[in-house]
Amino acid sequence: MTIGPTRLTKDAPLVALGDHMRNAALSSVVTLTAPTGAAVLVFTVETKAIRVRLDGGTPTTTVGLLYSAGGPYTLGVVPGQVIKLIEAEASAVLNYQWSA
Repeated sequence: MTIGPTRLTKDAPLVALGDHMRNAALSSVVTLTAPTGAAVLVFTVETKAIRVRLDGGTPTTTVGLLYSAGGPYTLGVVPGQVIKLIEAEASAVLNYQWSA
């Protein structure tokens, strides 16, 4: 079961898995795969919006869930889940961290 996007609150207990990641190369589709033990993807979007697909489909600049610049956002995941994303406008930047 996948839980939809929410805003992160300061009271949310999260344990980081792996390293913090930053991706500024979002002009083509980027695929993220939830690692073993992951339950949450925590992310922020800098400068410009992104589009995200959770159903395995390919996002475009006009298709997919729209995340405006801001955050942090949280997205419930299961290990092995594939998340695809692309910038909705040029120069978007994604910062993310997988968490248990």
